[in-house]
Amino acid sequence: MPIVECLKSELDMAAAADRPDADPDRMTAWISDPNREPATQFFTKGLERQIAYAIEDLLRK
Repeated sequence: MPIVECLKSELDMAAAADRPDADPDRMTAWISDPNREPATQFFTKGLERQIAYAIEDLLRK
């Protein structure tokens, strides 16, 4: 399974479990923003931030 699909799956499962650190809409808004802030500034901690780090890493490649 590609990394992005795996990360999305993790986020979806966390959101389904009603975890406060997992908001798919917030992640979608962040990744869609052409002027997005770095993950370290936009997300404070938790699953969202870890996924954002992975996305930034993929975008650098």
